[in-house]
Amino acid sequence: MTASPLRIAHLINPRAAGDPACLACAALMHHAPSWSVHQCILAMHVDDAPRAECLGLPTNIYIAPRATAPLSRQRQLARIWRDTGATPDILIAWPGTPIPAPSQHIITLSANRLDAGPWPVDTAAIAAHNRDQVRAAWGIPTNARVLLSIAEPAAACDAWIASYLGGVLTFGASPICVVLPAGAAHVDRALRFVERHYHHWSVIIDDAPLPRLLAGADAALHAPTHDRATVRAAGLAWAAAQALPVVAQASSAIDAGATHLSLANIVPPGNRRVLAHAMSSALNTAQTSDRASLAQKVRVERDPSRFAARAHEHLALLAGSTALPLGAA
Repeated sequence: MTASPLRIAHLINPRAAGDPACLACAALMHHAPSWSVHQCILAMHVDDAPRAECLGLPTNIYIAPRATAPLSRQRQLARIWRDTGATPDILIAWPGTPIPAPSQHIITLSANRLDAGPWPVDTAAIAAHNRDQVRAAWGIPTNARVLLSIAEPAAACDAWIASYLGGVLTFGASPICVVLPAGAAHVDRALRFVERHYHHWSVIIDDAPLPRLLAGADAALHAPTHDRATVRAAGLAWAAAQALPVVAQASSAIDAGATHLSLANIVPPGNRRVLAHAMSSALNTAQTSDRASLAQKVRVERDPSRFAARAHEHLALLAGSTALPLGAA
């Protein structure tokens, strides 16, 4: 008699979780072993669907991004299980996805197991991208040095400070290009600043997933517009996973060592001179160091299929466990 497949449901908010989590979730679904069946529930507004599709997530099932009460969320999920015909064995609440759980009883009405804690498998850099293709799409000179501003959510990126650094560093042998994620703050001010200085350096706004942007960069800047708990550090882990030199202003996003910041320069906030000096050093490092040897220091898996295999090992163990691992999403 053949055992029934393990049913796994993913609850994820694309905007809150960020590109790394979305790509990791997509990898799990696209490389699922035969003994598992995956379902994705997006906690989002309908306007977020194009971005979710770009990141490889199915968008046919979605619910409101926030529930007013645990019972409300449980009813939403129960309705989905009724329509699809089965209750999942494991409900995965991905990081950044609010899942109110003051009562274990209410949550277990939605699934047999809940996994809402930190993943034991590193989700960083599950896919490599072609550097030359990315830079060609930007239309920049081959000798350009690219400064990428990173923060999650993208609205926490300070476009003006990135543009300012581009101007400070532009007086060298190679042209400077500043790349900003779509949705960054103060973009109009950054573009006016470049125009006022006769476009001696360039600013590009790109809505591609973060790993693709990182592939074309020479150094990354993490200087969020505010120091709040809503600023996440996943982008820092991805940058380090690709052996990209990082300059990061001290903020609440840098903690616990989980961001692999052995490759980063951490500077105090508010000091532009120190920030510019650190970024100059980072760009020089990008030109002179062996990126492959730096990548070995991080030890993360870039192959989506191998990442998925390791993650499914964790899910199989979870399904056979008698404990209910509850944690902070």
